[in-house]
Amino acid sequence: MTMRCVGLLLLLLLCGIPSWAAAQTPITRGPVPVGAKIVFEAGANIVTLADALTFEARLTRNGTPLTAATATSGLTCAAATAPLTGITCQWALTASNRDALNQVGVHTLTLTHFRADVGESPASSPFVLTTPAAAPTGLRILP
Repeated sequence: MTMRCVGLLLLLLLCGIPSWAAAQTPITRGPVPVGAKIVFEAGANIVTLADALTFEARLTRNGTPLTAATATSGLTCAAATAPLTGITCQWALTASNRDALNQVGVHTLTLTHFRADVGESPASSPFVLTTPAAAPTGLRILP
C-alpha cells in the first residue's frame, strides 16, 4: 500500500512538471546582439557616396516603422569592395529596436530610401528573422 502511494505521488509530481515549466516567464534574449548593425547596398541608381548620404533609410518590422537613419544619426556609406559593387551603407540598431527584434516570433524587415524631393522608394526584398523561444531553465523535482 505504501509503495502504491509513493508511486501515485511520483506520478502526480511528474505530471505537474510540464505545467510548472510552461508557466515560467519567457526569456526573450535573441539572435540580435548588442552593437548589431543594419547593413545594405544602396540602390543601383545611387552612384556616389555623397548622394547615398542624402537619403534617409527607413527600416520597418512587420510593416511597422522602427528606425529612420540619416548621415546625422549614424548612417555611414562606403564603396563596396570585390565581389560586391556599388555602395554599402550601415548604422547601429538602437537598444529599443534590438529589443523588438529579440522578442520571440518571426520578424519581416524591409528597408526604403526616402528624400523629400523624390519621395520614398519601393521596399527592399524582405529579410526574415526568426527569434525562437529560449529553453526553460531551472528544471527540478521538488519534494
